[in-house]
Amino acid sequence: MLINKTFIKKIIGKIFKVPYLKFRNKNILTIFVFHEINDKPSLYAKENNLNLTIKEFKEIINLLEKYYNFISPKDINKIRKVENPALITFDDGFLGVFKNALPYLEKKKIPSINFLNMGPIISKKPNISATIQYLEKYNKNFQNFLDKKNIINSSYLSISPKLLNEFQKKFSKISSKTKNEIKKFQGNLVNQGQLQNWDQSKYVFYANHLYDHWNTIILDKLTLKYLFYKNIHHLKKYKNFINFFAFTNGQPDTCFNFDNLNELKKFNCDLIFSASSGQNKIRDKFFLDRFGISRSELNENIFFYRIFRSFLNFKIRKYQNDKK
Repeated sequence: MLINKTFIKKIIGKIFKVPYLKFRNKNILTIFVFHEINDKPSLYAKENNLNLTIKEFKEIINLLEKYYNFISPKDINKIRKVENPALITFDDGFLGVFKNALPYLEKKKIPSINFLNMGPIISKKPNISATIQYLEKYNKNFQNFLDKKNIINSSYLSISPKLLNEFQKKFSKISSKTKNEIKKFQGNLVNQGQLQNWDQSKYVFYANHLYDHWNTIILDKLTLKYLFYKNIHHLKKYKNFINFFAFTNGQPDTCFNFDNLNELKKFNCDLIFSASSGQNKIRDKFFLDRFGISRSELNENIFFYRIFRSFLNFKIRKYQNDKK
């Protein structure tokens, strides 16, 4: 059955490719999002399908170059002048991006935005998403805690700072040994020195992804505001900081809602991004969606099937059409 589905997707992609390339226009902006680029990815990256090998990343970029014109985030308001514009983004600050992906993009003069959680980078501790997933996988006390709270699936989407504090008060704080194990599980993040070095590049930009990788929808307004502005405080130290924000995890309804979006509008960021693989019309100048890339898109017909599906992403469109 899986083989038949893949075959059907390839056929749909092949059929869709011809009219798409013929009738595409300057009013659609496609934004691609990557995470880790590493030949030896961490368990966390593999389990969450966040990684591409260096070779796979280069192949994807070469494929995209055939059909898109990459723009700088500074030129988003000028895309009417660009034929089939596209933008490259990365989330979470994985070290592999800075070691393996950015040098290749700079060589090709392709700009990118890196949405960073500065908390784990500054503290050199694992991000909260990897921490919660590790505890759920290996810590029996945490597993029992989730059962008592009736949290069945995707605990990293459901655990709030308040709940984590409750767990730590009951079972003690996470030890240094466990934190080191979680860091190994997560994989390495970029450090501040490397951020400073890449801040000299005219092709690399840094933007806001909250101070730590909490799921936005479970945060109260005060905590969201605190994590938003604390991250900006540290990001503003870099000259290539750009005042954009990307929702952590990025999926509408499960990771953010209208209340979150409207609250963020008050924070005066220039653009807000999600990541549910939808398309963006030029009139959507405040809230833009991004197209997640995985190794399945190495097949060109599968890639165009995904592009076809992106035009049918009605879940994100209700947010883009919100006039509040």
